Amino acid sequence: MDKSILQGKRKLTAISLFTMSLLGYGASSEVMANTAITPYIINGNTTSTTSYPYMGMLITDVSRFCGGTLLNEQYVLTAAHCLYTDNPSKFKNLAVAFNVNDVDQGVNRENIYSAKEVYYHDGYSPTTFQDDIAIIKLASVVPENIVSSSDYVAEAPNESYRVDGQLFTVIGYGKTGPQDEDNSANSLQEVQVEYSQPDQCKQNFDVSDKQICVTGEEKNNLHSGVCGGDSGGPLLYEDNGQPYQAGIVSFGPEECGDLNVGTQSVYTEVYDYADWIASVLNGSEEPKFDVTKLEEDNNDESGSSGSSSGGALSLTWLAVLLSLFVFRKKTNTK
Repeated sequence: MDKSILQGKRKLTAISLFTMSLLGYGASSEVMANTAITPYIINGNTTSTTSYPYMGMLITDVSRFCGGTLLNEQYVLTAAHCLYTDNPSKFKNLAVAFNVNDVDQGVNRENIYSAKEVYYHDGYSPTTFQDDIAIIKLASVVPENIVSSSDYVAEAPNESYRVDGQLFTVIGYGKTGPQDEDNSANSLQEVQVEYSQPDQCKQNFDVSDKQICVTGEEKNNLHSGVCGGDSGGPLLYEDNGQPYQAGIVSFGPEECGDLNVGTQSVYTEVYDYADWIASVLNGSEEPKFDVTKLEEDNNDESGSSGSSSGGALSLTWLAVLLSLFVFRKKTNTK
């Protein structure tokens, strides 16, 4: 079998297992250890949501599992593989947290916004990661004091970034080094990466013209860049001082930062999905599932009523918050 195809198959399997484990789909910790996938920005630096106010952190139950960006006051852009499921009940407590600089201390009832509806592209393939794009509609708007309307993420207006030497910034939450719990970072991280031409990318991965490939600086025996836990986060660039989102973190090599793989990671190209994004925002698309109905079904079964939506959390979400902090503290003491 062709080496690049084999690498692609290993890569897709690893990322899929990583996502399933975080969402409770049955991938064991032993399997996870064998895939060598851990959630961290490689060779990153600490940054702040002051620089990236539109950055959101997807959470459910005791897991923070993906990133996302705020398109407007009520819609969050992320990756389809973060939300694709045949069992929507896994997401009955899905929410997005904003203004999180310290993961242990920065998640609270004021900055968590419960999800209402989940959309992902009809063409999404969990085996090839084509059309890996999704949108979450929040149950309530994010107010100006949390994210100003002047600070929503801007979609790339064209593909002018597809040139040699083009620099991007990627951001995400998680570890700062592979398989080393002592290096766990609790803050938002950023790192710079560089555009990789499709011909080079195809030496490692099977990609289409609706995906962007990048590579990163070789440092600490790793390529700088993203890893599994950063899925759904943004690939950002500047044009005349204006920041734009060019891509959505989709997948990468089996071992993040692997120097034997020329392309560090692959992103869904936002520009190619401008029409689909617009159709979701204007109400022309049907949601894949309604999170609030999942919550209502759960409440009916327990004999209670009501649901949570941004800024005013139910007792269920307060319990989830407590579990999240306990989970983080246990992880950091390993």
